[in-house]
Amino acid sequence: MKNTESDYDKLLQVIEYRKDGHFYHKLGNRFREVGDKVGYINSQGYVFVSEGKRNFLAHRAAFYSHYGYLPECIDHINNNKADNRIENLRECTFSQNSHNAKLSKRNTTGVKGVCLHKKSGKYQVQVWRKNKNISGGLHLTLKEAEAAAIRLREELHGNFVNHG
Repeated sequence: MKNTESDYDKLLQVIEYRKDGHFYHKLGNRFREVGDKVGYINSQGYVFVSEGKRNFLAHRAAFYSHYGYLPECIDHINNNKADNRIENLRECTFSQNSHNAKLSKRNTTGVKGVCLHKKSGKYQVQVWRKNKNISGGLHLTLKEAEAAAIRLREELHGNFVNHG
């Protein structure tokens, strides 16, 4: 079940967000002190905080705490999923968030958006934008293909560009 804004309001009654990007307990009990740090990092590297039996992504709670609303999607600008400082979080679309992705582990050339075109033996440039694959052509060398991919990504992805 998806957390609503009222769920975040309840969460923020018991924990507080600070400029360092972390959450801290507002209330103490026999298990914790006021001011103790809250949260854990999951296997994908995201920080979670919880209230009762409900878990919340810390970056969404941080955004809501600072801005007072929840956007559809939030981007970690520096790609560090555990860095929830407000200056590292920005509202985005799912498409923009994917533009800021790191180089895939499956990439065989070591260059984002470039693969070897087996039939021609050349390097093929492909950049995604709004669920469309945009071709950057075929290139003789990896260096030429990398330069073409960088130019195309900068043109298509704007502030969300990430070269890997």
